[in-house]
Amino acid sequence: MTAMKRYPAATLTTLLYGLSLGLSLNVHAFENEGFGYEFSLHTDSTEKSGVTRVEDGRNLVKFELGLKILGIPLEPEPTVIKQFPSARETSAQSFMDTLRFVDPDGAIQRYLSKSTTRFELFRDYFSGLLPAKYLDFGIDVKPNGPSEDSSDLMGTLARISEQVKESNSENPPLAGVRIIIDPGHMGTEEWEDYDGKWVSIYNGKGKKQLMGHIREGELTLWTAFLTANALKDLGADVKITRNKMGPVSNVPYLDHNYTATRNQYFYDSFDGWMRSERLLTLGDAAFKKKLLASPSVSRMFPKFETGADGVLTARGLKDKQAFMANMYLKGEDLEARVNAIDDFHPHLTIDIHYDAVQNEYYLVNNKLYYLDNKGRYVAASDENKVEGFVPGSFGMNESGSRLSRAYGMYHALNSRKWNESVNLTSTIATSVSKSLDLSLLNSAEMVINGQTVAVNVKDGVYARNLQVTRRSTQGLVAYLECLHYDTLSEFFELIKKDGEATYTDQYTRETLTFTYPTRIEKVAQGISTGVLEYFQNLGSNPGELKLDTEQLDSVKIENSNNI
Repeated sequence: MTAMKRYPAATLTTLLYGLSLGLSLNVHAFENEGFGYEFSLHTDSTEKSGVTRVEDGRNLVKFELGLKILGIPLEPEPTVIKQFPSARETSAQSFMDTLRFVDPDGAIQRYLSKSTTRFELFRDYFSGLLPAKYLDFGIDVKPNGPSEDSSDLMGTLARISEQVKESNSENPPLAGVRIIIDPGHMGTEEWEDYDGKWVSIYNGKGKKQLMGHIREGELTLWTAFLTANALKDLGADVKITRNKMGPVSNVPYLDHNYTATRNQYFYDSFDGWMRSERLLTLGDAAFKKKLLASPSVSRMFPKFETGADGVLTARGLKDKQAFMANMYLKGEDLEARVNAIDDFHPHLTIDIHYDAVQNEYYLVNNKLYYLDNKGRYVAASDENKVEGFVPGSFGMNESGSRLSRAYGMYHALNSRKWNESVNLTSTIATSVSKSLDLSLLNSAEMVINGQTVAVNVKDGVYARNLQVTRRSTQGLVAYLECLHYDTLSEFFELIKKDGEATYTDQYTRETLTFTYPTRIEKVAQGISTGVLEYFQNLGSNPGELKLDTEQLDSVKIENSNNI
């Protein structure tokens, strides 16, 4: 493996509190989507890591006992199952080809029974040994031949393609195409300490002179406005998930109900609970004692310090704010984004992000440095590439819940739609790279902090388990990392607000005037041109894509902490 990037250093407030919660913050710099599911109830340091092969579902029985002790209801049947293809719409071969990218390390397949004519998804490990009462879903498939999933969508894409190819000045090429754009992150001073999506550069060593400050959430929103304008000029029906700086959700973060997010944390952590063979042999009383003493429980049921009068102390309030903000980022706001996308029923979803490795840099002799965790100045990388993401690369600690597995199965079963998401993302990423005169990222795997979290599908496109891509079931999805805003040349272009434009929301009729760095005009141009090129290049049989799966044979996906 080649360690491609280091990812970062959140702000001090977020980092310290995140560590006290045990929330993994070593996520990709552009994504702050989930907890690190490191739940463990090992009884001693000599235990084996693994699970006992049992036929009676003891893994699940013990897990459900733990949920009962914590007062957490059993996870319901995932509603996404109702959106799975019908029997025999999917080819066994197409499913397995797609599953190689969705589940390259076999995390979901531990719960899956496969044959050439039927797939069954169970609620516990070792599905082939489990009784039928643990079956979550079963579907008959064609042993070979092309899949026929997503027929309505494929027909619509083909119709739009013909329209684009035949369009003229009186017939806008993208008329009738529904596109939703999700500008990542928040872009406000209030939220930057929690989401860590910002970069500052100082002149010389130490914080002597601030040369500029960029918030990613501002760049993404301005880019969304410009892209929407360009796509609307081509006739598309365009919606943006947020048209202001701040979260998508309208619920104040200190008032939101985080119970569902906390519950999902424990559902997802099923894999981690079952690491210890001896855990399954504990009596109920011993199991309860060990469970309630686990740091993994106290982190998700925090107690905030109060004074003698029962009012939160300053420290308690600060701790509560940090906890609620983390839960809000990983639950409420992401859920609001997914709901906004699904409610719009788009043909295409475009998620816009920019990339950065560190938050703070120091300019010395025209070169950037950052401080490592030992206080040493380290020369920064000048890597500046374009990359895109599609659903996939579930890790071994990311498939514990019924919901997570169901979404993985959804994308693998809808292989034609997944293939077209790859084609769309590849076309847009290539267009953006040409517009910016940057290269596409191209490596067999993506390594972050020593862990492989994504696998390459084709040039510039990676399968990665990010919530917006994983949860998107309406149309195609392209998740973009447009450029690195912490490289020297980009930073000083992006702190200029040398452009001005207006954006009119066609649904609220609100008109907004904004200033922006003209550098991002090339990003917007690349995205809109890429969308047009995608339809111009769409073949007569959408959804058919030959992928080279041999490169995956040695890839091992780790927990990417992005659930």
